[in-house]
Amino acid sequence: GKRKRAAADGEDGGAGDEAAAGEGAPTKRQAREAERARNDIWRESGTWELANEDYEAYYKRQRVCPEEDWAKMLQALRTGLPIAIRVNGMRFGATALCERLGEMRDVCAADAERQREHFAPGQLPWYPHGLGWHWPSLERRTVKKDKRNAQLKEYLFQRERTGLISRQEAVSMIPPLFLGAEPQHLVLDLCAAPGSKTAQILELMHRGAGPAGGGPPPPAPFRA
Repeated sequence: GKRKRAAADGEDGGAGDEAAAGEGAPTKRQAREAERARNDIWRESGTWELANEDYEAYYKRQRVCPEEDWAKMLQALRTGLPIAIRVNGMRFGATALCERLGEMRDVCAADAERQREHFAPGQLPWYPHGLGWHWPSLERRTVKKDKRNAQLKEYLFQRERTGLISRQEAVSMIPPLFLGAEPQHLVLDLCAAPGSKTAQILELMHRGAGPAGGGPPPPAPFRA
């Protein structure tokens, strides 16, 4: 008799749970839905609140900058980093892609009537062989979320998928340049995730071998 009763309770679509929970108490299903709703709050893509009182108070106590520069520092922290890419000079098509990006820069910069200036890429002048590019007016999350940037997003995705480019923040490209790794070196990368700097180190170690290498490696652009 107990087995039949338990089976009947399991077939009533949760009615048994609802009755057992008591009047006014949430059912298991309602509790699961409420938990799911709480976990999905972070998925909202509205305006970001770029302020945190505890964070600001902590770093202000550390005196990381002069008092008169504190407001400027906060503003800099709240400014989104522009989307940036590094062209893989060891891949065929690297030179053609850089030329295409240069054309895109000229065309978009001149098209003020259709407000396409923010699509104009800029070359990172300090990156070797002109293989570093960025979009000063576009943030990474803007490209990912804004449907108006869908064409550029797809353009970059297709070239990243084939290994022709790596989407990498400009600040992330600097440490490998300071490292100065040469082909005869062994490099142990203890923080290789997602691996953009690791790939960059490999390219720099063999930078004279690729289509865009241009022969012997140039002098190191930085001195530690």
